[in-house]
Amino acid sequence: MPSCTLIRAARYASIGGKMNPSQPALIRAAIERMPEGVRIVAATDNDPDGRKLSGGAIEALVRDSGRYDLVFQAHWPEEEGGATGMIGYAQLAQ
Repeated sequence: MPSCTLIRAARYASIGGKMNPSQPALIRAAIERMPEGVRIVAATDNDPDGRKLSGGAIEALVRDSGRYDLVFQAHWPEEEGGATGMIGYAQLAQ
């Protein structure tokens, strides 16, 4: 059984597998509004598209935001083809 971690404050956004043309701007705006010192976890499917999305496009949005106080983490299920499909924004523990 998978373990769960209680997160004090979290925000979630679903992108439905692939970004539409307006989603990069929406994600960038959400990144800009994040409180200082948060972790952004891009949890995507473990397939080529998911890995390209979390380890590429979303990571680039975080990096290009200039928010050096943020921590980015790409995450996908261990099993090839495993599905997740959420981008979670979770405040780092103090």
